[in-house]
Amino acid sequence: ELNRRLSPFWRFYWNDAPGGKVLVGERSVELTPDVVILVPPFTLFSARLEKGPVNQFFIHFTTGDFPAGVARREYVFSAEPWIGQLTEESTNLGRFEIRMYAILYELLLQIPEEHGDAPASDGLDPRLKQAMTLMNTLPRSECDNAELSRKVGMSLSHFSHLFREQLGVTPQHYLAGQLMERAFYLLTDPTISIPEIAERLGFANRYHFSAFFKQHTKQSPGAWRKANLPLH
Repeated sequence: ELNRRLSPFWRFYWNDAPGGKVLVGERSVELTPDVVILVPPFTLFSARLEKGPVNQFFIHFTTGDFPAGVARREYVFSAEPWIGQLTEESTNLGRFEIRMYAILYELLLQIPEEHGDAPASDGLDPRLKQAMTLMNTLPRSECDNAELSRKVGMSLSHFSHLFREQLGVTPQHYLAGQLMERAFYLLTDPTISIPEIAERLGFANRYHFSAFFKQHTKQSPGAWRKANLPLH
Protein backbone atom coordinates (compact mmCIF):
# COMPACT_ATOMS: atom_id res chain seq x y z
CA GLU A 1 0.00 0.00 0.00
CA LEU A 2 1.18 3.53 -0.73
CA ASN A 3 0.85 4.52 2.90
CA ARG A 4 3.88 2.43 3.89
CA ARG A 5 6.90 4.74 3.82
CA LEU A 6 10.63 4.22 3.79
CA SER A 7 12.86 7.07 2.73
CA PRO A 8 16.36 8.50 3.22
CA PHE A 9 15.00 11.51 5.13
CA TRP A 10 14.12 12.29 8.73
CA ARG A 11 10.40 13.00 9.23
CA PHE A 12 8.86 15.46 11.70
CA TYR A 13 5.13 15.45 12.47
CA TRP A 14 2.82 17.62 14.52
CA ASN A 15 -0.99 17.74 14.23
CA ASP A 16 -3.09 20.59 15.59
CA ALA A 17 -5.98 18.24 16.52
CA PRO A 18 -6.43 14.55 17.40
CA GLY A 19 -7.28 12.06 14.68
CA GLY A 20 -3.97 10.90 13.25
CA LYS A 21 -1.42 8.27 14.18
CA VAL A 22 2.04 7.03 13.23
CA LEU A 23 2.63 3.27 13.05
CA VAL A 24 6.15 1.80 13.26
CA GLY A 25 6.28 -1.98 13.32
CA GLU A 26 3.86 -3.18 16.01
CA ARG A 27 3.73 0.24 17.72
CA SER A 28 1.08 2.91 17.18
CA VAL A 29 1.49 6.51 18.40
CA GLU A 30 -1.40 8.96 18.45
CA LEU A 31 -0.64 12.28 16.73
CA THR A 32 -2.20 14.64 19.25
CA PRO A 33 -1.49 18.38 19.65
CA ASP A 34 0.61 17.80 22.78
CA VAL A 35 3.32 15.70 21.04
CA VAL A 36 5.75 15.98 18.15
CA ILE A 37 7.21 12.89 16.49
CA LEU A 38 10.51 12.24 14.70
CA VAL A 39 11.03 9.21 12.45
CA PRO A 40 14.64 8.41 11.38
CA PRO A 41 15.74 7.70 7.80
CA PHE A 42 15.12 4.21 6.40
CA THR A 43 12.48 3.41 9.01
CA LEU A 44 9.43 1.60 7.61
CA PHE A 45 6.33 3.34 8.95
CA SER A 46 2.93 4.70 8.01
CA ALA A 47 1.06 7.86 8.95
CA ARG A 48 -2.73 7.74 9.00
CA LEU A 49 -5.57 10.20 9.43
CA GLU A 50 -8.58 8.44 10.97
CA LYS A 51 -10.78 11.46 11.58
CA GLY A 52 -10.64 15.16 10.89
CA PRO A 53 -10.43 17.97 10.17
CA VAL A 54 -6.73 18.11 11.10
CA ASN A 55 -3.95 20.42 9.96
CA GLN A 56 -0.68 18.52 9.80
CA PHE A 57 2.70 20.20 10.15
CA PHE A 58 5.16 17.96 8.34
CA ILE A 59 8.84 18.37 7.45
CA HIS A 60 11.26 15.93 5.85
CA PHE A 61 14.91 16.85 6.31
CA THR A 62 18.44 15.49 6.29
CA THR A 63 21.25 15.80 8.83
CA GLY A 64 24.13 14.00 7.12
CA ASP A 65 25.56 11.40 9.52
CA PHE A 66 24.21 13.04 12.69
CA PRO A 67 23.21 11.35 14.89
CA ALA A 68 25.10 8.24 13.70
CA GLY A 69 23.53 4.80 13.97
CA VAL A 70 20.26 5.98 15.49
CA ALA A 71 17.77 3.19 16.22
CA ARG A 72 15.02 2.76 13.60
CA ARG A 73 11.99 3.69 15.70
CA GLU A 74 9.70 6.64 16.40
CA TYR A 75 10.80 9.35 18.86
CA VAL A 76 8.03 11.18 20.70
CA PHE A 77 8.53 14.52 22.49
CA SER A 78 6.35 17.04 24.26
CA ALA A 79 5.11 19.72 21.86
CA GLU A 80 4.64 22.30 24.62
CA PRO A 81 7.96 24.17 24.12
CA TRP A 82 7.40 24.48 20.37
CA ILE A 83 3.68 25.08 19.78
CA GLY A 84 4.05 28.87 19.66
CA GLN A 85 6.69 28.64 16.94
CA LEU A 86 4.85 25.93 15.00
CA THR A 87 1.66 28.01 14.80
CA GLU A 88 3.25 31.42 14.34
CA GLU A 89 2.64 32.93 10.91
CA SER A 90 5.79 34.14 9.17
CA THR A 91 6.30 36.18 6.01
CA ASN A 92 10.08 35.73 6.12
CA LEU A 93 10.78 32.26 4.72
CA GLY A 94 14.48 32.37 5.57
CA ARG A 95 13.90 33.13 9.24
CA PHE A 96 11.13 30.53 9.39
CA GLU A 97 13.44 27.82 8.00
CA ILE A 98 16.20 28.73 10.48
CA ARG A 99 13.70 28.60 13.35
CA MET A 100 12.46 25.17 12.22
CA TYR A 101 15.97 23.74 11.93
CA ALA A 102 16.76 25.04 15.42
CA ILE A 103 13.75 23.09 16.74
CA LEU A 104 14.69 19.96 14.79
CA TYR A 105 18.29 19.90 16.01
CA GLU A 106 17.19 20.56 19.59
CA LEU A 107 14.90 17.53 19.33
CA LEU A 108 17.67 15.40 17.82
CA LEU A 109 19.88 16.26 20.78
CA GLN A 110 17.15 14.94 23.08
CA ILE A 111 17.35 11.43 21.60
CA PRO A 112 18.96 9.26 24.32
CA GLU A 113 22.59 8.48 23.55
CA GLU A 114 22.00 4.75 23.91
CA HIS A 115 19.64 4.94 20.93
CA GLY A 116 22.56 6.09 18.81
CA ASP A 117 24.37 2.79 19.28
CA ALA A 118 22.35 0.85 16.72
CA PRO A 119 24.34 -1.22 14.22
CA ALA A 120 25.59 0.85 11.29
CA SER A 121 23.89 -1.51 8.84
CA ASP A 122 20.10 -1.77 8.80
CA GLY A 123 20.09 -4.68 6.36
CA LEU A 124 19.37 -2.63 3.25
CA ASP A 125 21.67 -3.02 0.28
CA PRO A 126 23.52 0.32 -0.12
CA ARG A 127 22.68 0.34 -3.83
CA LEU A 128 18.99 0.28 -2.96
CA LYS A 129 19.52 3.19 -0.56
CA GLN A 130 21.17 5.07 -3.41
CA ALA A 131 18.21 4.28 -5.69
CA MET A 132 15.75 5.47 -3.05
CA THR A 133 17.64 8.73 -2.68
CA LEU A 134 17.50 9.20 -6.45
CA MET A 135 13.74 8.54 -6.46
CA ASN A 136 13.28 11.20 -3.78
CA THR A 137 15.19 13.84 -5.75
CA LEU A 138 15.04 13.18 -9.51
CA PRO A 139 12.09 13.97 -11.78
CA ARG A 140 9.74 11.08 -12.52
CA SER A 141 10.95 10.92 -16.12
CA GLU A 142 14.42 9.87 -14.92
CA CYS A 143 13.22 7.16 -12.55
CA ASP A 144 12.25 4.18 -14.69
CA ASN A 145 13.68 0.87 -13.51
CA ALA A 146 16.22 0.59 -16.31
CA GLU A 147 17.67 4.05 -15.62
CA LEU A 148 17.75 3.53 -11.85
CA SER A 149 19.46 0.14 -12.13
CA ARG A 150 22.06 1.64 -14.47
CA LYS A 151 22.76 4.53 -12.07
CA VAL A 152 23.36 2.20 -9.11
CA GLY A 153 25.39 -0.36 -11.08
CA MET A 154 22.99 -3.31 -11.10
CA SER A 155 21.32 -5.37 -13.79
CA LEU A 156 17.66 -4.54 -14.34
CA SER A 157 16.42 -7.97 -13.22
CA HIS A 158 18.59 -8.07 -10.10
CA PHE A 159 17.63 -4.53 -9.15
CA SER A 160 13.89 -5.21 -9.48
CA HIS A 161 14.11 -8.53 -7.61
CA LEU A 162 16.28 -7.25 -4.75
CA PHE A 163 14.19 -4.08 -4.31
CA ARG A 164 11.01 -6.09 -3.88
CA GLU A 165 12.73 -8.67 -1.69
CA GLN A 166 14.19 -6.14 0.75
CA LEU A 167 11.49 -3.44 0.71
CA GLY A 168 8.33 -5.44 0.06
CA VAL A 169 7.21 -3.27 -2.86
CA THR A 170 8.28 -2.78 -6.47
CA PRO A 171 10.51 0.20 -7.35
CA GLN A 172 7.67 1.91 -9.21
CA HIS A 173 5.25 1.39 -6.33
CA TYR A 174 7.75 2.99 -3.98
CA LEU A 175 8.28 5.83 -6.47
CA ALA A 176 4.53 6.46 -6.67
CA GLY A 177 4.38 6.82 -2.89
CA GLN A 178 7.27 9.29 -2.86
CA LEU A 179 5.74 11.31 -5.70
CA MET A 180 2.46 11.53 -3.81
CA GLU A 181 4.23 12.69 -0.68
CA ARG A 182 6.16 15.36 -2.60
CA ALA A 183 2.90 16.39 -4.30
CA PHE A 184 1.12 16.78 -0.93
CA TYR A 185 3.99 18.93 0.35
CA LEU A 186 4.04 21.19 -2.72
CA LEU A 187 0.25 21.55 -2.76
CA THR A 188 0.31 23.03 0.74
CA ASP A 189 2.19 26.04 -0.69
CA PRO A 190 -0.46 28.21 -2.41
CA THR A 191 2.23 30.18 -4.26
CA ILE A 192 3.15 27.15 -6.39
CA SER A 193 0.75 26.54 -9.27
CA ILE A 194 -0.44 23.06 -10.16
CA PRO A 195 1.25 23.19 -13.61
CA GLU A 196 4.52 24.08 -11.83
CA ILE A 197 4.08 21.17 -9.41
CA ALA A 198 3.52 18.83 -12.35
CA GLU A 199 6.73 20.10 -13.95
CA ARG A 200 8.77 19.78 -10.75
CA LEU A 201 7.65 16.18 -10.29
CA GLY A 202 8.51 15.26 -13.89
CA PHE A 203 5.04 14.91 -15.41
CA ALA A 204 4.53 15.89 -19.05
CA ASN A 205 1.77 18.34 -18.12
CA ARG A 206 -0.78 19.16 -15.42
CA TYR A 207 -3.31 16.73 -16.90
CA HIS A 208 -1.01 13.72 -16.54
CA PHE A 209 -0.22 14.83 -12.98
CA SER A 210 -3.91 15.31 -12.15
CA ALA A 211 -4.78 11.84 -13.48
CA PHE A 212 -1.96 10.29 -11.41
CA PHE A 213 -3.00 12.23 -8.29
CA LYS A 214 -6.67 11.36 -8.67
CA GLN A 215 -5.82 7.68 -9.16
CA HIS A 216 -4.34 7.59 -5.65
CA THR A 217 -6.59 10.02 -3.74
CA LYS A 218 -9.91 10.08 -5.66
CA GLN A 219 -9.52 13.89 -5.65
CA SER A 220 -8.06 16.36 -8.09
CA PRO A 221 -4.98 18.29 -6.91
CA GLY A 222 -7.06 21.48 -6.78
CA ALA A 223 -9.77 19.87 -4.64
CA TRP A 224 -7.17 18.38 -2.28
CA ARG A 225 -5.47 21.78 -1.95
CA LYS A 226 -8.74 23.50 -1.03
CA ALA A 227 -9.49 20.88 1.64
CA ASN A 228 -6.01 20.96 3.16
CA LEU A 229 -5.04 24.55 3.82
CA PRO A 230 -1.51 25.03 5.16
CA LEU A 231 -0.82 25.82 8.81
CA HIS A 232 1.49 28.71 7.95
